Amino acid sequence: MSQFTMKNVRTDDPVGIAEMESFLLLHPDENVRPRPEAQFKMALNIGQGFVVQQDGETCGCSLVYKFQPGPNGYAYSEIGTMRIETNGSFNMQAFLAKFHLFQIYIEEFEPGQLNQVFGVVKADTASEHILKNKVSMSPWAPPPPALVSERGRAGLPFQSDKYVLHATEQTFKEAFADLREWHISDNQFQTPKNSGNITVLLNWFDQTLLNLF
Repeated sequence: MSQFTMKNVRTDDPVGIAEMESFLLLHPDENVRPRPEAQFKMALNIGQGFVVQQDGETCGCSLVYKFQPGPNGYAYSEIGTMRIETNGSFNMQAFLAKFHLFQIYIEEFEPGQLNQVFGVVKADTASEHILKNKVSMSPWAPPPPALVSERGRAGLPFQSDKYVLHATEQTFKEAFADLREWHISDNQFQTPKNSGNITVLLNWFDQTLLNLF
C-alpha cells in the first residue's frame, strides 16, 4: 500500500519552493496556466500551497490563489494549480481539492457568509471531471463582475475556451463528510480509493476540526 505525505510550502522554505517548482517544470500541463510571481507567493503565504510525496518521491502539488476586490467585498479563492503524477489510481486530486475547501472554511469562515471558492476548467478534461463530478462544484455563469475585474487586473482574464465552477454550501458539506470518512486517526487519512494512506504534515491540523461542518 502506497504511503503519501502532504505538507505546506511557505515563502520561507526555499527547499520546498524548489521542490514544487521543479515538479511543475518536469510535469507541465497545457491546461494549467502559469501564474504571476505575486500570486504564487500569496498562495504560499496563506498556507495554501501543498506538496505531496508518494513513498518518499515528490508526486504532486496544489495551490489556491486569492482575489480580493476590496475591503467590503468577498475574498475569492481559486483552486488553481493541481498537478498529480502518481503510480497507481488513488484519486488524490479529489482529496487535495476537498482538503483545500476544508482549510478555507476553517480559516476564513464568517457567520452568515459562505466562502467564495471557484475553479476554472475546460470541458472534457480531467480537471473538469474532478471538480464537477468528484468535488461537486457547480457551473458559475457568469462569475461575479468584481471577480472578473480583479482577475483582469491580475493579468489573468477568463478565457473563452474555459468556464467557471463554484463551490456551494453542499460542496463544503460533502468535503467535510468525505474527509471524515477517509480519516483514520490523528493526522492519518486513507486515499479516496482506499489504496493508500496519507499523512497530513500540517501543524495547525486537529482531527476535531473535521466536525465543524
